Amino acid sequence: MTCSRPLPPPKLTKKENTNQSKAELVKILSNVASFLNSRGLYAEALPLFEQSLKIARETFESDHTELATTINNVALHFKIRWDITGDDNYFNKSVKLFTELIEMRGPLS
Repeated sequence: MTCSRPLPPPKLTKKENTNQSKAELVKILSNVASFLNSRGLYAEALPLFEQSLKIARETFESDHTELATTINNVALHFKIRWDITGDDNYFNKSVKLFTELIEMRGPLS
C-alpha cells in the first residue's frame, strides 16, 4: 500500500530551523552568483559570493564541507576572471579544509 499524502517535515528547534534556512541561503546565493559568473557578469556575482561566504562562516563550523565548498566557489570566481591576486588564498583555504575533512572522516567505503 502506498501513501497518497507526503510525510510532514520533521519538527526542528528554532536554532535548527534558523541554521537550515541560513544553509539554504548560502546555497542559493552561491548558485545565483555562479549563474552570473557563467554569463560574464562578474561584478554582480562577487557581492553574492562574498555574502554567501559571510553567512557560511557565521553558520557552519570551520571544518564543515559547506564552508569549504563556499570558499572554493569564491576561488573559482577569481580564477574565471583571471584574477590571480584573489584566488590563491581562497584555493589554499579550500584545499586545506577539504584535506582536513577527508583525514577526519577517513576513506570512503
